[in-house]
Amino acid sequence: MNIYAVEIVDESHNQYFYNLIRYISKEKYKKVENFKFIEDKLRAIYGELLIRNSIIEECKLDNSNLSFQYSKYGKPYVKNINNFHFNISHSGKWVVCATDKREIGIDIEEVKPIDVNIAKKIFCEEEYMEILKNDVKDRVAKFYDYWTLKESFIKNIGEGLSFPLNSFYIRECNYGMYTTFLEKNNKQYFFKKYKLDYNYKMSVCSSCQYFIDEIKVYDVIQIVNNIKRSIMYN
Repeated sequence: MNIYAVEIVDESHNQYFYNLIRYISKEKYKKVENFKFIEDKLRAIYGELLIRNSIIEECKLDNSNLSFQYSKYGKPYVKNINNFHFNISHSGKWVVCATDKREIGIDIEEVKPIDVNIAKKIFCEEEYMEILKNDVKDRVAKFYDYWTLKESFIKNIGEGLSFPLNSFYIRECNYGMYTTFLEKNNKQYFFKKYKLDYNYKMSVCSSCQYFIDEIKVYDVIQIVNNIKRSIMYN
């Protein structure tokens, strides 16, 4: 398992990075062009380049040889690479990616004001009650803890919106870890929360209970240079 992150930085870097759109796939380029706001375009570009950089590092492949395909639910995977799974998430100024030899899910969310009572409708009752156990000032943070935990699970199993957030219960177990059980595949899943930024919540979901502690944080220029080198030396 590996976890990567890149921060979307100031405008001068954004423009430089946006000019390197030729390093992403044609399919991703078409999607990027349909986004209205530059922030959404940049997050999509950063996400594509972050996973490409991850594959280059882990699988020692040339960027030009990478090809992505999609499951029937739209979850991407790398063509012709066995036992390699990845998932991407972005929110605010951060783009993150998790990779593993088994299915994996990751979610990051910027903590913003929200009416936590919405949890009563979209989460399990037990989870909603856990949120209410906190002081009022801490309930929003707890809401986003559960939100990222649940989203990371949905992204792990790759079924998207077809799997309601209140159809499974996530409980805390030993040492700050979380777990849930999916009856239809008779499999237990585990979760770990990560601290990347004070104003963000991030969680990773895996069918393995062992998680790494380190998040590899990259500079955008470093990612670009890594991709360039993969082309030069292959």
